[in-house]
Amino acid sequence: MRSARLFAAFLLAAGFCQPGLLKGSELKVIDKPLWIFPEQTFRIAIEQPKGSGKLDVEVPPTVKLYDSWPQDSIQRFYFRSLEPGDITLKFQGKAGTLEIPLEVIPWSDVYRPREFKKIPLPRIWPVGETDYQHIKKRRTFYSNEELQALRNSKAKAAGSAQQWI
Repeated sequence: MRSARLFAAFLLAAGFCQPGLLKGSELKVIDKPLWIFPEQTFRIAIEQPKGSGKLDVEVPPTVKLYDSWPQDSIQRFYFRSLEPGDITLKFQGKAGTLEIPLEVIPWSDVYRPREFKKIPLPRIWPVGETDYQHIKKRRTFYSNEELQALRNSKAKAAGSAQQWI
């Protein structure tokens, strides 16, 4: 009887010493999209401790997993969204479980303003605003005539810009 109790105590202690059991999931998102559009392909990269093996992924019916690259500690998964809506991808392995919620935005909402970490997007040229003079400090695109004048001048383009002249 005493040996059975000792054995049970040993199993319990061994279970608590397993990596990740007490501290939760050791899976970490390296790369994921902010938003997705229908029929768009996207990648999610997950990092886990070395030697944790292949991750399994639960994919909802509105998303198709079409490829993966299970390279031990960093694993990449390639998906295609099929229709708009909220989705959750669930990754499971020896290092734990990780759920990633994503939003597949309908094309009809492409111009709707959005925020990411309290930053309004798009933030360079806001949708719906046509006068950018207060944002832009100089021209970034040139007409053919302006490019030809620059080519004919004695001015030299810097560094890698030479290839475009």
